[in-house]
Amino acid sequence: MRQWPLLVVCVCFLVGLVLILAAFWRRGAMVLGGATVLAGLFRLVLPVDVAGLLVVRSRVFDVLVTGLAGVAMIVLSLIVPGYA
Repeated sequence: MRQWPLLVVCVCFLVGLVLILAAFWRRGAMVLGGATVLAGLFRLVLPVDVAGLLVVRSRVFDVLVTGLAGVAMIVLSLIVPGYA
């Protein structure tokens, strides 16, 4: 249980993938983006020994990359037109 932040993020990703496979692609993409933002928030607020495998580079780099990627996924899932 030392890697609980990574476990939480992975469970959120799994929920997003299940939604996508169930044909709810927009909701699934939003959940994936939210999980990515959550990973960045964990990296921002948790110390290095607790964040565990979410630590890749420096704190600033990790937070910026995951935050921007997560927000981009959420925005794209909102602006891409759905099927008619």
